[in-house]
Amino acid sequence: SHVIVRNPQKRDILPSEVQEYAARLAVSKSAGKHASYVPVMITKVKYVRKPRKSPPGLVSVQQSKTIYVDPLPVKE
Repeated sequence: SHVIVRNPQKRDILPSEVQEYAARLAVSKSAGKHASYVPVMITKVKYVRKPRKSPPGLVSVQQSKTIYVDPLPVKE
């Protein structure tokens, strides 16, 4: 899954709470939603590209950092 966080203040680095929440949201919408401690890549949009003729959802990332998070709780 992909999540894009708007950054109207043009901060170089988003607060860690925002990064963690966005990462947990992405995990909760992905195939890893039932796992724990899932790796999530964080980067700026300018570093994300879609390779030519690649299937939907596949991207290449030039520069990123990885954090490990648990998914958000699933509402029943």
